[in-house]
Amino acid sequence: MKLEKVTSDSLYLSLNDYEISKKSRLYKIDKDENYSEITYGYSKNEISQMQKEGIIFDINRD
Repeated sequence: MKLEKVTSDSLYLSLNDYEISKKSRLYKIDKDENYSEITYGYSKNEISQMQKEGIIFDINRD
């Protein structure tokens, strides 16, 4: 996921078109051309929960 915008209670993210099985391989897919142009909004609570569950490894900020 790549962070596109922040508001007081939400984060707006672009999703990467690819998935990896190990956090150490993140560099292989972390390229601008791999991120969707579609932006999705998530509450900060949803993001925190996804991090706790291990769904999110990292969020890049431009």
